[in-house]
Amino acid sequence: MALLAGLLAHVPARAGHIQVDVGGGFDAAFNDVGPLPDPNAPGGFKPLGAITGPPSHGILFARYQHFGLWKRNLNVALEYNTDTLAAQLHVNNAGFTGLSVSLFARAEALLAGVNVNWMQEGKNRQERGFGASYVLAGGRVAYAVWRQLFVEVEFATRGWLFNRMPQSASNLRIPAPFVTAEPRFRLKWEGARGDVHRMGMLEGVRVVGEVAADVRAFNKPFGGFTNGPVEARNALAPGSVPHRVALLAQAGTRLGRLLWFHAQGQLGYGNQEDDLTRARVGGQNPYTVNLPGAAWGEFVSERYAATSVGLGVRPMPLLFTGVTGHLVVVNDPQRVGALNEVALLRGISAEARVGLLGFGHVKFQVGGNVDVLRPHGRGAMGAFVWLELGNPTWWW
Repeated sequence: MALLAGLLAHVPARAGHIQVDVGGGFDAAFNDVGPLPDPNAPGGFKPLGAITGPPSHGILFARYQHFGLWKRNLNVALEYNTDTLAAQLHVNNAGFTGLSVSLFARAEALLAGVNVNWMQEGKNRQERGFGASYVLAGGRVAYAVWRQLFVEVEFATRGWLFNRMPQSASNLRIPAPFVTAEPRFRLKWEGARGDVHRMGMLEGVRVVGEVAADVRAFNKPFGGFTNGPVEARNALAPGSVPHRVALLAQAGTRLGRLLWFHAQGQLGYGNQEDDLTRARVGGQNPYTVNLPGAAWGEFVSERYAATSVGLGVRPMPLLFTGVTGHLVVVNDPQRVGALNEVALLRGISAEARVGLLGFGHVKFQVGGNVDVLRPHGRGAMGAFVWLELGNPTWWW
């Protein structure tokens, strides 16, 4: 488990307001502990097998924000997130009310997209994994059309670099370095709140729709080994432009004094994509499409639909417990290049959140599903632990 020693500070400064938020945790998927064991595997469950196989990852997060820099509508933020460094400069009401402008930069080393793991047919084929790093910089313009309704346009340039990892096969075809131009258009309804007193639970409705493209200066098929064919799902024709549309909707509300209802839906439809741009599905962390029991990013899919509905009870201000059901549909579930093949994945999770006297919260989540493949059958279990001090929000 990732260990965290953190500090939370809300310090009023002469030029504005400073806030430091930190968090950390662990997302694990277990091997050979699924709810539907294989009756043809008499060996059954082995304790060591629970922690070998599907990849598990730790997270360490820290962010510094300065609001009202130089006594103006200027905010700056610096962020460290496990293997990522990011910075953002944001100007509110730039020119006239409702218009905001951001400049941002981000760099990620080796673990970008978790390409070091290569989950295929329920197994982590690490000999097919590789390191991926990038440097990105760009700008964003947003305008408040009406209350919580925003239109956002973004443009960034990203440079990719790839390398073999110690576990990579010596004859693995890794991607060649390239540069992309990344235009994005978003329509947002930001009607949800989630402060430290709600222990990370949203209240209200949030909807984000995005149209995106990755215009590559260079494209070369990759995957597979040099003594065999290139992987079909990563053999894009020269000049291909990966593009996609995506939708995220989140909602949460109180039901009476004790109950809390929450729901989430996600849709994605991409075309001419490869495994560098496809969405990651699996795990119970905020960086992927959630599916309990599946490994972090176990399914790499450009065409997916996911929904989750949960109900919990908050018997006291500093405690929440609940249960959530998950349904996910992905294409090419076995990661073999069958892009027209789809699979339904079903999961359920239970969680508990404990508030830290208004300074943050701790979240424990355990879940599983009956559909992912494992060496000794179908189905798997997983766990997610998260400690948060402050009120981090996910920029990207």
